[in-house]
Amino acid sequence: MGGLQRAGTDVSPVPLSTSGPEAFFLSAHQAFELSARTAGAEQRFFKIGNQIICLQFAGKAMVSGLTRALAHLAIDPTVPDHKPDNTPDLTICIWDSQSTGVAMPPPPWNADAYEARGQISSFWTQEINTAYYMGNGTLNMLHLGERTALYWLYDADDLNVYDRAMPLRNLLEWWMLAQDHYILHCAAVGTVTGGLLLAGLGGAGKSNTAISCLLGGLGYLGDDQCLVGLAPEPMVYSLYNTGRVLKEDLSRLMGLPAADGLYPSGDEIKLLHYFCGTYSSALVAAAPLRAIVMPKVTGRKEAQLSSISPHEVFMGLSPVSMPHDLARRRQLIEATARMPRLLPSYRLELSTTPALNVDCLRQLLQRLEAA
Repeated sequence: MGGLQRAGTDVSPVPLSTSGPEAFFLSAHQAFELSARTAGAEQRFFKIGNQIICLQFAGKAMVSGLTRALAHLAIDPTVPDHKPDNTPDLTICIWDSQSTGVAMPPPPWNADAYEARGQISSFWTQEINTAYYMGNGTLNMLHLGERTALYWLYDADDLNVYDRAMPLRNLLEWWMLAQDHYILHCAAVGTVTGGLLLAGLGGAGKSNTAISCLLGGLGYLGDDQCLVGLAPEPMVYSLYNTGRVLKEDLSRLMGLPAADGLYPSGDEIKLLHYFCGTYSSALVAAAPLRAIVMPKVTGRKEAQLSSISPHEVFMGLSPVSMPHDLARRRQLIEATARMPRLLPSYRLELSTTPALNVDCLRQLLQRLEAA
């Protein structure tokens, strides 16, 4: 069996049938409802892309940890937005057992059911997606038909830096894919009238370039992961107001707020920064996409921009993960391949002076918007 419970707990169980995906989802959801009645309920609303997302918390233990990186996208549900009554497109139910005193029903799958990135093969259907992440024991379930997701872990204290910096990413990724929107490993900068997607593999300079734009007066949508939609027109949306910087780069990025912890990234350790507050006015929630730019660290004194082929861009565009099922995987690959055919693409050979890179991108946006 999987590891959804810890031995020796005295939290109250929810003894319901959990034999299949639908039954287990129902049992887990009832555990959340019992937790909310026990510990009290909290709600937060956010507009992410064109979707209104409601986070329902049982108790307060995870409210701060899972909402700080989303704070720039918070909305007041009593003020009509893109819907007359702001009815949520997706509701995510969030709780832990330690603070609420309610146990998760035991998992009805075997240990060999786990696949890449914790996905549970036998509990992944057209309607229900399921993954359990061993690192901190987080269960993620999405029921597309019910427009409801579940996010549970045993102890809220087990929230790690990735969960805080990029909260609920997997659930949002699954949901957005079903809405023909895609979370990509990229940065984005610009204004509400036009944005640039910064693509490339790790180490290309995406984060530093995006954060330089934040500090230099050009709007910021993200430094590592952004949401992209292609219809009716290409759009880029902010997900998180966080940024990651190597300690040795701090001297070239003056003005950053104090770091809020360490963020392991591959073989490197970066400093994690939250920008909502100090730089709220520079955070852009959504922008029409004008171009794709692939930064390249060169050691040059001057920044230089040149056109590149759609093939080069496609090789540098990467989803944050590949879906479990082949149909959605094909959908994601086709969308990623279509992007460079819809938008002009450029290589930016980065200057060692960040302000020159910002000026180069600002001028590119001005030319594209004037065309």
